[in-house]
Amino acid sequence: MRRFFYGVFTSGALKCSLSSGCDVFALDTLFLLDYTLDLRLDLSLRTWDELLDAVDACILDERRLGRGEVADRLRTRHRRQSPALGGGVALMNVEIRHLRRSRLLYLRTRAPVPMGSLQEAADIFVQLAAYPVSLRDRSLLEYLRNQLPQRPFLQELRACTSSATVQAMIERRLAPLGSGWLEPH
Repeated sequence: MRRFFYGVFTSGALKCSLSSGCDVFALDTLFLLDYTLDLRLDLSLRTWDELLDAVDACILDERRLGRGEVADRLRTRHRRQSPALGGGVALMNVEIRHLRRSRLLYLRTRAPVPMGSLQEAADIFVQLAAYPVSLRDRSLLEYLRNQLPQRPFLQELRACTSSATVQAMIERRLAPLGSGWLEPH
C-alpha cells in the first residue's frame, strides 16, 4: 500500500513527506481552480429516480447538455454497484463530455433515499468531471472516497444547518487539496 502526501509544495511539506516516507503529490492552488460547488439542502426526495432528476436539474445551466443526460450517465454508472459508502452517505461520480467545468454537488435529503443493496443515504456527494478527467478530478474523488465514511467528517457535515456553513466546512475539509479552488454556484 502506497502513501501519498497531498499539499502545496513548501519546504516544510517536502521535509514532512520525506521524513514520513510518503511520495510527494503536490497540487498547486492554481491547478485546482475552476471547480464549481453546488449545495442543495433539505430536499424532499423519496426514490433513486427523483435523486437523479434533482442532480440533473442542478446543471441545467450547462447549455450543451441535454435534459436527462447526466441522470442517464449516473444511472448507467451505478447500475451494478451502489454509490452508498455506508453511514447514510453516498458518493456518485461520472465524466461528462460537454461539461464546461467540473462540479461537486452536495445534496442533503430530509429522509434517506434508497441507494440499492438495502442501503440508504441522506448526504449525497456527486462529482461531475469534465472530460477528459484531470488529475484534479481524480484526486478529489479519491479524497472524498476516503474522508466521507469517517465519523468526524459526517458529524461535522450534519451539524451544518445552512448552505454557508456547509460550504465553509467542505472548503476547510478539502484544504489538503489546495485552497481557494471551489467556486460557489
